[in-house]
Amino acid sequence: MRKISKKARVVLVAMFAITLGNVAVTLYSQGHQNPSQGEINNKDQMLERVRESKSRAPIVYYNAPEPADPEKRAKRKARNEQHNNSMLGVKGGLNASPNSGDEIVLRTNWEVNTPQIPAAQSDIVVTGEILDANAYISADKNGVYSEFALRVEEILKKNNMCAVSPGAVISVERQGGRVRYPSGRVEWYRIALQGMPLINHRYVLFLKRIDEDSFSIVTGYELRERHVYALDSASQFRAFEGTDEAPFLQSVREAISKQ
Repeated sequence: MRKISKKARVVLVAMFAITLGNVAVTLYSQGHQNPSQGEINNKDQMLERVRESKSRAPIVYYNAPEPADPEKRAKRKARNEQHNNSMLGVKGGLNASPNSGDEIVLRTNWEVNTPQIPAAQSDIVVTGEILDANAYISADKNGVYSEFALRVEEILKKNNMCAVSPGAVISVERQGGRVRYPSGRVEWYRIALQGMPLINHRYVLFLKRIDEDSFSIVTGYELRERHVYALDSASQFRAFEGTDEAPFLQSVREAISKQ
């Protein structure tokens, strides 16, 4: 048998190393660059929920009349004023071109300091069903917010400052909503990565107190067919996407108990 020279052996070893390297790169690419079918399905589901939120988001006329009842008018005025100086820029859409698009997304980085179970950041945590939804324009006409009537089922976290009981209907809200301008044009204003709860759907909601009977939504999860679906699309909330309802609620209770 003919002996292989030292130089030839070096070349063969080098070629073998290159081949192994190429195989490793290929395997790494397959494992890390191509998303799994589950990841694709989760993203598709979230995109579908965004589209559904847009079609069913509460809508308000830019020049909506004030409530006729003096007490309701005073209460609404106070809430509208809380949303003055908004960065959503609703006034800017008043004279916008019909071809300028129909969606304004404001990036606030709210999700950076919001954990997947924000028990410590919430005054109360409840489960409940959304009964109704309405949008309102801020007093200075530059903001829009959506208000939801929530029938409380179970209180997972209580707060002595919040007199909420099972069966009560409370108001929960989020910045954003659809605005119909005098021209008939409709613009959808929203905060990036935030969803809107839908009527007749059940949720676990993490809430911050605004006043005696209204709250803002920190985040939430829909409870549907014994499974969990994130209200918001920031990455940390995807951990529970599609998981069973019972262990998720147990995780929420454990997070609350550790405060």
